[in-house]
Amino acid sequence: MGLIQKLHRFSKVFGGIRLRILVGYLILIAMTASLSSLIVWQTISFRMRQQAKSNLTKEIEEFRRSLQVYQSHAKPSLQAVPVTRSAILKVFNNILFTDIPDNGEFLITFLDGSLYKSSPTALPEVLRYNHRLLNQWGRQTKNSQGSLTTAEGERIVYAVESVPLQDGSYAVYVVVDALLPKQQLIQEIVTIILQVDMLILGVMAVVTWIWTGQTLAPLRLLLRTIRSISGSDMTTRIPVHGTGEVAELTQTFNEMVDRLQTAFNSQREFIQDAGHELRTPLTIIRCHLEDWQDCPPIFQPSHCLVLGEVYRMERIVNDLLLLAKAERPDFLITELVTVSSLMTELFEKAQTLADRHWQLCAKAEILLVADRQRLTQAMINLIQNAIQHTNSTDTIALGAVVSQGQVRLSVVDTGVGIAAVHQKRIFERFTRIHHHRTAGDQRGVTEGAGLGLAIVQAIAEAHGGRVELQSELGQGATFTLVLPLDPLTEVQKCIGELTHAPHFNC
Repeated sequence: MGLIQKLHRFSKVFGGIRLRILVGYLILIAMTASLSSLIVWQTISFRMRQQAKSNLTKEIEEFRRSLQVYQSHAKPSLQAVPVTRSAILKVFNNILFTDIPDNGEFLITFLDGSLYKSSPTALPEVLRYNHRLLNQWGRQTKNSQGSLTTAEGERIVYAVESVPLQDGSYAVYVVVDALLPKQQLIQEIVTIILQVDMLILGVMAVVTWIWTGQTLAPLRLLLRTIRSISGSDMTTRIPVHGTGEVAELTQTFNEMVDRLQTAFNSQREFIQDAGHELRTPLTIIRCHLEDWQDCPPIFQPSHCLVLGEVYRMERIVNDLLLLAKAERPDFLITELVTVSSLMTELFEKAQTLADRHWQLCAKAEILLVADRQRLTQAMINLIQNAIQHTNSTDTIALGAVVSQGQVRLSVVDTGVGIAAVHQKRIFERFTRIHHHRTAGDQRGVTEGAGLGLAIVQAIAEAHGGRVELQSELGQGATFTLVLPLDPLTEVQKCIGELTHAPHFNC
């Protein structure tokens, strides 16, 4: 039971609206952080590529201006007039020694198809000497710009400026921007952003949990109040604080309870007043009919019929008053009841009610905190119900056992049984089940007003228990009054070891 209660509390805490609000809020924040990080990554990467292309263009323009300075006759088109070898060497050396490349940028010069010099001198892995890209650029005779992804997965952008020399060869100036270092920097930035987002997410989780707890506090108070309200006590109300939907809900709930209390009070007062008002005339009629025993023979059938109906009406009135009283807190007068003596007493009373094969199969030696009179009334009702659905050749067995912390008082009969379609509504008020009756079989006659089993259920629920029914048509029925033993844990230890049996056999 402890584990089940813990799981129940766990499901209440982690399966309620508070957790759903928190999870939804955190999912929204996480999605926003992830989407923003992706957008930042894509935006910075795009701008990085655009900036790299712009830097390449500037480097090529700088190279062209330097070449014009060292040429003896500057012309608008560099490729139209061949450049001397000495001029191109001076341009190469000047640029390589004076121009400091940005991070990830490389300046590479080629002469006669071979690598001349570079800045920085240490080229990265993808631009190592004799690499196919270097060979391709060194032999290039046309200007070009572009980007590519190497076999190693590294993306680079480049610009190639090819200069024809007087001797018929070509000098090539290449500006390369390897994006990997910048991509790594962007990745570090985005990683830091995600880490900060996770930290903020944790803080927001704690803040949101506290905030939702305070926001939903009126709803929890409303739930506790609903659970505390019963038919016997509907005086509890929830204080209304502030304005808004929660305050409006609280006010509406209080008004609803007021209407329910008025309706329940009216119903209870009507039943009680009607019962008391009917008792007096019924008693007067019954007394006069009982005194009129020497009526003429012609009136005897009518006299017996009317007197029987008066008795029946008195039983109905008393049963209705009992059911109305079951909702009151003083319905039970509890005491320590010895179950074995109670079962013995019930067995003796049952034998006087009808001619049946009576059996007392088990009587638990245990003490129970209960109302002895109400338990006797409930069991007698079950016994009478069994009598009505059996004949003199059937067996009715009584028994009491202890099982799983509960006392189970049972009445078992071998009568006609109860169909499954009737078992759910048999405990409702004024429900009477009629069975087909054969000649000489009185089991088809169902006496009473259909309140006996409703009274049994009311008495069981007043004790914190329930009534169980097991039956199949033609195979009898077993009614079991299940009562909890939890309040008597210490008493049971004092009177000795209990007899645990899930059922009894006759």
